[in-house]
Amino acid sequence: MALHVCGIRLGPPASPGASSARFSTRRRFDRWIVRLRKLSGPSLEAHVNPRIPADYEEVGRWLRSFAASHGKREDSRLEASVEMGDAREGRSYGLRFVLGSLTSPPPGEPPAELGYREVAEGRTRFAWCEALAERIRRDAHRLSEVVKPGGSGAA
Repeated sequence: MALHVCGIRLGPPASPGASSARFSTRRRFDRWIVRLRKLSGPSLEAHVNPRIPADYEEVGRWLRSFAASHGKREDSRLEASVEMGDAREGRSYGLRFVLGSLTSPPPGEPPAELGYREVAEGRTRFAWCEALAERIRRDAHRLSEVVKPGGSGAA
């Protein structure tokens, strides 16, 4: 059975001696790729907005999801908590990790502070996301080292 993509037949030749059909299909596919590259070249990059508008709540949801996703790479039991209370509203986020009965940073200490503008603009940049992910994984790893499987959960 052959697969058709954009009018181009992909798959085994229709008959054993259909090598010319295969060559023709390959040429059409190559032309299609060339056209696609021309369309998506600089003109596409000019329309990409690196500052995706987002409100405080949406950026907070993104941060919670991002932190949970990268934290769980170190320990699947880890949960991320993003503080967005009245004192922080529209200005910043407080990031904590919870694993069992432990919290990092501990409840008496301030959470990791991330500014709203910093997160809103940084989430569109790969290098910023990579640095934040590394920081999250490092903190998550430290917390998971304290709570070993089968351990008591106390430091």
